[in-house]
Amino acid sequence: GCEFKLPKGRLIGINKGEWGGSLSYKPDDSTQKTIGIQSGNIKFIFSFQGKIYFLEGSAHLGMRRGALSEIDTTNSIFTTNMVVNFHDAPNAYAIYEDKILIATSENFFVVKNRNHELVFKKAFWSCLYPNSIAVLDEKNVFMGIRGGIVKLDIPAKTMKFYKYISSINK
Repeated sequence: GCEFKLPKGRLIGINKGEWGGSLSYKPDDSTQKTIGIQSGNIKFIFSFQGKIYFLEGSAHLGMRRGALSEIDTTNSIFTTNMVVNFHDAPNAYAIYEDKILIATSENFFVVKNRNHELVFKKAFWSCLYPNSIAVLDEKNVFMGIRGGIVKLDIPAKTMKFYKYISSINK
């Protein structure tokens, strides 16, 4: 699961894989009830440019789905608005300057001003589970996957795979 602290409580995201999940709000005041906001496999909750977003999605038995959505918490009334439907499961994200970089099961997206660009489509990392993104600049984006690291150059739309090879095995 994941959590995001708000002034009077916290957003709680649950991801139970094929058994679903949910997004809810738990007030700090224990006399108040938890509020269910949305069902779905919630992977990350984060703030970006003064707004709160969450990534949800799943990949199971050949089915992949996922989205980036915004949460409005005005007056403790919670509404969600989908920003991008990935049609794939998001696995890792990073914020770089005014962009959100998102690695899905087999694609890579850049989201800016609520618009998205599919930079890499059906990439080789399908089933290698992207798990992290580190950004030095747009030409040096490093994504951890099972078995190695992928260096992405977003403007050039190129990628290079790095794998550790032990000197013992040479």
